[in-house]
Amino acid sequence: MKIDLRDPTVWSALERQAYDGTVNLLPLPPPAYKYFSELQAVYRAFRFEGMPKEDAENRKRLLRKAYDEQVKEIHRAREIYAEYQTAVRTAGTLTSEIEKTSSVFELAEKACKAVGLLIGDTSFYSRQIRKITCEGTEIKSQTAHNEYDMLQGCMNRMFVTDDPEEIPRMYQSAIRLIDIIRKYNTVRLARKEATNENNT
Repeated sequence: MKIDLRDPTVWSALERQAYDGTVNLLPLPPPAYKYFSELQAVYRAFRFEGMPKEDAENRKRLLRKAYDEQVKEIHRAREIYAEYQTAVRTAGTLTSEIEKTSSVFELAEKACKAVGLLIGDTSFYSRQIRKITCEGTEIKSQTAHNEYDMLQGCMNRMFVTDDPEEIPRMYQSAIRLIDIIRKYNTVRLARKEATNENNT
């Protein structure tokens, strides 16, 4: 049966047993085992060896502080492990997506995300994405807005054209324009994030 050490009544009962020298240490997890075994020794020294009450109380406070710190470290270690496992799974998904992509920009973008996850550096992606350019030419704000206007033109043209062959051409042009707009805004947001990091 698992002992709920977070229950104050259970904790108090164990401390009373430690005072009486009857606490069963075997079912306890390591941090509690250490705390109650050492607390039992403190109580024995207080009851039978003449340890002053003030010294016993101070020793008990130090033992409890050490216990709480050890429990926090264990919980944090579990959280870090869970985060790492999630990062590994996400990096695996990104690796599969990298295999499928034919865009240099998208490949670099996903690779930076994967590396950032695996090394545990939350700002790695934003730092690297700022360096990425669109096939060697950085996309300017005006260029992105011009491409947006052209995208609307492609969509409007598909609604009014009488040429069946023009629709696939407009579709391909629209995909290319959307990708450029996506790249521009990806870099824009990464730079904004980096600026916020530098200002904090």
